[in-house]
Amino acid sequence: MSLSLKRRMIPKVRQGQAWRTSAASAASDGLSWVQRQKHLAARRASRYHASFSSSAGTDTVTYLTVPSRVVNFIRIPSIAVLTTLVLLIAIAVADDVTGDQITLSVLYMFPVIIGSWAFGARAGLMVSVAAATLIVLVGFHSGHPFSHAGYFLMNVASAFFSFVLVTVLASRLRRALDQERALARTDFLTGIANRTAFYEVVGREIERQRRYQRPFGLAYIDCDNFKTINDRLGHHAGDELLRSIGAVLGAGLRHTDFVARLGGDEFAVLLPETGAQQAQIVMQTLHTALIRAMAEHHWAVSFSVGLANFSRIPESADSALRLADGLMYQVKSDGKGKMLQQVY
Repeated sequence: MSLSLKRRMIPKVRQGQAWRTSAASAASDGLSWVQRQKHLAARRASRYHASFSSSAGTDTVTYLTVPSRVVNFIRIPSIAVLTTLVLLIAIAVADDVTGDQITLSVLYMFPVIIGSWAFGARAGLMVSVAAATLIVLVGFHSGHPFSHAGYFLMNVASAFFSFVLVTVLASRLRRALDQERALARTDFLTGIANRTAFYEVVGREIERQRRYQRPFGLAYIDCDNFKTINDRLGHHAGDELLRSIGAVLGAGLRHTDFVARLGGDEFAVLLPETGAQQAQIVMQTLHTALIRAMAEHHWAVSFSVGLANFSRIPESADSALRLADGLMYQVKSDGKGKMLQQVY
């Protein structure tokens, strides 16, 4: 495999807000406690990256009519716990002060929803039990308007049933939204990330580079002679070939790397915090693994790879991908089946 290594400088662009995709690296870089909590929440709220890291492969999503910032905020574990406890105590105190003149039981829905949304149905049930317990304690302390305690307890049971219903609905809605988000960023054929997801992840990596000044690599991979496989062996064989490429790329990458199918027979790989030499080793290993996998199935294809390393900040995810794409087309024009690397 021939390799050409050139060097080119790209002017720095304006500093922007940085997003971290790894909570561990965020902690090691000395981020504040609140920032680390946000990164942990992002990982929990977006299981997308973890699921794709193993080849079957986080964070922008609109949640119906709920403002996304509020939704993401209550997903921070420590914030959600603190908010839930404060609301439970505040509502109980207010309910005790107002006595039986005003019923505040419905307000317990808010901490129940927060607990269910942030931690799931089990946590929501625990908050529901706590809310019902507080209603009983406040009722016996300040007095209840019922003629018999049994009626009061029946009223509490009715409120508890409402809390449980809200818990089930909120937790299922959260699960459904997470699944829809993952499907919207998943390539239906290969099971790895799609173009939309890749652009989002590259954009976050660029923002991270703006803050921490760490290089990253981006590889653009094109399957040579793929059309021949479709024409001779049929589209079923072509689909199987694409699935095999996705599996090989995912299995050969590190946990922190990200692979996606951009469309057709084109794939891309993001190598976060990776210098030129290390990126070259990773992609050469992947290139060899791809060739070996194709040979095992007797598919007469090769791979043209454009590998762009960014020691300086690219303007955008689109511009970074265009540079890698340009390198890939240089390989194809020079005979295909090789890799061309360039440092920017």
